[in-house]
Amino acid sequence: MIQLRGIFLEVANECVRDLNLTVVDGEVFCLLCKHGKIRQHLFSVLRGFSTPDRGEIAFSRPAAPGDRNVVAMEALNAGDFDAEATLAAHLRLLCRAFRLKRETVYENLIQLNVGEEHLRKRLQNAEEESFRKLVLAVQLAIPAANLVINDFIRQERKSFEMAFNKLLLRRREWGQAILYLTDDIFYALRIADRVAFIKKGRLLPREPILAADLEEMDLMRLYEKFLG
Repeated sequence: MIQLRGIFLEVANECVRDLNLTVVDGEVFCLLCKHGKIRQHLFSVLRGFSTPDRGEIAFSRPAAPGDRNVVAMEALNAGDFDAEATLAAHLRLLCRAFRLKRETVYENLIQLNVGEEHLRKRLQNAEEESFRKLVLAVQLAIPAANLVINDFIRQERKSFEMAFNKLLLRRREWGQAILYLTDDIFYALRIADRVAFIKKGRLLPREPILAADLEEMDLMRLYEKFLG
């Protein structure tokens, strides 16, 4: 479970006031906000890199000793990694960084259609999507009770989005609480159980919208009302 209680944030000329939100186990909750700086700052707070001006954030405890309370996911830039190294070398590096056995990542790699022929390539010669899939496979292999994700599939190919959605929804079936930050209402409709918006610093509507109800709404009007 992910709980935000009375969160106040200020960044640049934007703010969040008295944000109260609960994401239950086995749920994907999409929180939509058009301001990228607000989403990034809130993500930083959720992952523990920053503190809110007021309020607190609580996560349910992991099921097993050694598991994390939360895994925070955002896209990594391949340009920040050694272009001469192979994808297999980067896989070993990431596994060491997150204390994972390589075997625990294999199932995700298979689901993402990343095979040994991809891993043998140097990063500079590999497709960008192969590197992003490798990062995704590692991040989703980290044992945790909760996931917080910042707009992970923005501008990705449809094939990557579909593979990501499949793995994400499997985590929901396993009982993880998942909070996804984005400004894409159409993507939210594809993955979310509930949806809410941040507009003018407030969480709207007061009661989050169920995905089943969202399907019956005019998404363009909803977009203009809360994100326009």
